[in-house]
Amino acid sequence: MTATRNRLLWIALAIAGLSFWFWIGYPFANHNESYAWIAQFERMDLHDALTRHLIGVANWRPLGTGWAWILWHGAHGSLAGVELLNYLLAAAAWAWLAWRMMSCRLFAIAAFLVGGALFSGYVYLFHLHGIFYSPLLVFLAILLGARTARGTGGLVTGFAMAATTALFHPFALPLFAAFVGGLWLERRVPLWAAALTIVVCGGLSLLLLAGGRPVPMGPETWSGLSFSYRMVEIHPAVTAVVMLLIAATVATTRLGIAARWLAGIVLVLLAGMLGATGGSALPVWILACLIKLAREGRWSWVAMLALAAIFPIAYPTGSPTYTVPALFIATATFGFHSEAWRVRLARIPAFAPALVLALVVAVVCAIRAGADVPLVSRLADPLLAERERTFQMEAALRWVLQSPYRSHPLALYREARSPNEAQNAVERRHRPPTQQAHLGPYLREKRGEPTGSDSLFISFGSEAVPAGTLLLALPGRYAGEARVYGRPAPTIP
Repeated sequence: MTATRNRLLWIALAIAGLSFWFWIGYPFANHNESYAWIAQFERMDLHDALTRHLIGVANWRPLGTGWAWILWHGAHGSLAGVELLNYLLAAAAWAWLAWRMMSCRLFAIAAFLVGGALFSGYVYLFHLHGIFYSPLLVFLAILLGARTARGTGGLVTGFAMAATTALFHPFALPLFAAFVGGLWLERRVPLWAAALTIVVCGGLSLLLLAGGRPVPMGPETWSGLSFSYRMVEIHPAVTAVVMLLIAATVATTRLGIAARWLAGIVLVLLAGMLGATGGSALPVWILACLIKLAREGRWSWVAMLALAAIFPIAYPTGSPTYTVPALFIATATFGFHSEAWRVRLARIPAFAPALVLALVVAVVCAIRAGADVPLVSRLADPLLAERERTFQMEAALRWVLQSPYRSHPLALYREARSPNEAQNAVERRHRPPTQQAHLGPYLREKRGEPTGSDSLFISFGSEAVPAGTLLLALPGRYAGEARVYGRPAPTIP
């Protein structure tokens, strides 16, 4: 019983970094595509949610949109239930993998660092449309935690899980195909089984993607890949954590002492140069993980990690969320076959993770209560500001729709461009929590087409609208004021 309790404490530590930021920010109000979604949900029944292709969704994902519809209507228009489910599934994925890892303590420490330092990829937890991603992580955790024997046993079950998860997100099928292809290289499945699985998964993937958003091929594709990683690594302190992970990963790789030192120095210096020049060190960590897995002959993980690392190419907006599967696999790689470290970490007192967990809970409670916690509060302010802007946006829209200005055209003073298009995607002081393309359907659903002549603008971060008349100011502790301005229509002589 004591051993099980201690293991559970380390598992709790594995999800503590992720949980820290979630519980500080939970709940968010509508964000990004949420406005377009609820405009459609107002008129949809469950059958529509399962069969229709929603605005803002790259392709058909019936289980994702179906569950979002059920939870949104069940909560009478609140996003809290969807956000909570997103978190619980993501936490369950981390917890399951920690339970299955031989080096539970090593994995828990790595997961704590990754969840705490690289949390921006998990911004989907606060989105209505984030329902797509946590089920994918659960499936990935099952693959990574599987004790795969030789032969074809388990392939049918794995394929069934992949096909089901693909109805949340189509990435599940190519991930399973890569996993099985790697198993063939490991001589765990026969060639015919691997080939059949890859062909069927590829065919189903094309079927799910048919009629969806095409993948652009050009400079924006590669810049989108780069920006996705850059948006996870948003602070020099995060780069420092990534460099630490690189060094530790190389130290757990089966190489000679001289080779480990050489690889560690080269990769850490490369990561530092990329971080100092505005790039991201995360691809270097992924490279270190690929080297480690190749040395172990774990080709199933190599194939999945290599594929997941380029997922941002499929939707090159620069969203950090697309990097999460790769970072999840990389964290598992860190704890893979690290016997020497496992012996060293066994000396850590059993109460150590409990102390860290108590500290995490205390800090979360303090910040939620409005206390100023040295250093941590400053790091939490951007998340709290983003959360505050989402509620300011909803309050401003409620005021407009109940005011005499209801019929006037309403626009965001600044557009919330994707990270790949924005000049400075990290600076979000004046950035609205949604885009005009998503706000438009919401407004049409609530009031129809505008008929007024004067224009309204919503600004954030206390930003003034030139030549506008201030109609409403909503105070904010973290994000500054959100304002509604009116601007008369130009007079035609």
